[in-house]
Amino acid sequence: MKIKTIKVKTYQFDELEKDIQEKVIEKYAYINVDYDEWDDFILEEWTSKLESLGYKDVRIYYTGFYSQGDGACFVAEVEIEKWIKAHKAGRKFQKLLAELKSSCWASITITHSGNYYYSTSTTVNYEGQLELSDKAYGQLEEVARWVEEERENLGKEIYRDLEKEYEYLTSGEAIIETIKANGYKFLKNGEQTIYI
Repeated sequence: MKIKTIKVKTYQFDELEKDIQEKVIEKYAYINVDYDEWDDFILEEWTSKLESLGYKDVRIYYTGFYSQGDGACFVAEVEIEKWIKAHKAGRKFQKLLAELKSSCWASITITHSGNYYYSTSTTVNYEGQLELSDKAYGQLEEVARWVEEERENLGKEIYRDLEKEYEYLTSGEAIIETIKANGYKFLKNGEQTIYI
């Protein structure tokens, strides 16, 4: 059996005609986001930021992009003392901090409810021991209100950062960078060549 060799001229992206380049970009529009880990950097960065603000066991949820139900939210436990310190509110919540240090117990949690991941799709829950004084319990309620407002704003910021990264990764510039970095070769019509 004779082996026949066929020579085919291949082209790098920059060597293609402009209209073919546009077709290639369109074909590979989701090359940078067509896998689960494309958002890892943003989610890890936000988890660290939330932890530095006094949230622990953070889990971020989102859906995106460009649909009516898209958004982002997070669930977490609030480390009350760390949260107060991170927000430089120690003087305002002195009574609550003092009672928490003297073996009283209180908790604030953010839980998810519903089918969507809007910044408002979470609920802030709080509770404290009966031994908490009325003043300390009132301060606990106030911290919970602050957390409620903050979790909404943070959810919106998380979504904006994810959306911005998604937009960049699906931009023509990023698609071209990926094509070049991977050394893709094309036929004159823009079809990618496959080497066997």
